[in-house]
Amino acid sequence: MRFTSPNLRFVLKVSFGLSSLLVWLPAAAVHAQNPGYHVAVVSESGDMATWLTPSGPRLTPERIVPIGVMPSDIDGPHNITVSADGKSYYITVAHGTPFGSLWKLDTQNDSVLGKSQVELFPTTVSLTPDGQLAFVANSDFHGDHPRTNVISVIHTPTMTKITDLEACDMPHGVKVNHAGTRAYVSCMHSDEILELEVATLTLTRRARTGAAHAKTALLRQQVNARLRSCPSLGMTNGSSWPAMRRTPCRSGTPGLSGQSRKFRWAKGPTTSSPLPMASSCW
Repeated sequence: MRFTSPNLRFVLKVSFGLSSLLVWLPAAAVHAQNPGYHVAVVSESGDMATWLTPSGPRLTPERIVPIGVMPSDIDGPHNITVSADGKSYYITVAHGTPFGSLWKLDTQNDSVLGKSQVELFPTTVSLTPDGQLAFVANSDFHGDHPRTNVISVIHTPTMTKITDLEACDMPHGVKVNHAGTRAYVSCMHSDEILELEVATLTLTRRARTGAAHAKTALLRQQVNARLRSCPSLGMTNGSSWPAMRRTPCRSGTPGLSGQSRKFRWAKGPTTSSPLPMASSCW
């Protein structure tokens, strides 16, 4: 299988064992009768990545790639993204002993090109347009909260971790903008959006999107309430930061960041369009 760029990417996150689904679509093939795109699904509870190709109205499995190293426990591949040149793809592996990792694999033969240890329970990963840096959100689902978790920054050619940036309580969604100048992080537990400057690897801005979870004991009660109501989606953009506007969202909408019934649209920001990244629907 050979990928060509430029391309369009659509990422959907669903629950029930399918941790992440990525649709990689070459732009030239969008309007063709046979679009020629490929679909990749990582299964968190199955420790595998499945590549599929379209066959009429169906998706036909092409190959299954085992992901994980622990023989007696689930490794938990959680998120997948493809490099802009189509030569490699990256998977966050959430579980570890105790830390998770980021894997780099070859799109031609699925061989592992490198691994980098990150932090506790890595969830989403986003690449800079030049493919040199990967930003990984470490959500730390099983740790004690509230606490400050980190964003790991990886040099992808060598798969070397450059640094861990102190971020917020349970960062989950991360997205680098199209210019490669900023990375945006959505924080589950502290109800925040963060802006990071890629050139200096520093936190530049922070905006509240809710009241946060002052006490960990209230987390489940608040999550259940939001699952039932799912009232609105908070939206912001670079020029009006940190002003927020709300738009209704449908209860039960699956989230791009992987949590059931949580909607986080993490399309890369532009100067003219809103950047919806944090939601009250979870």
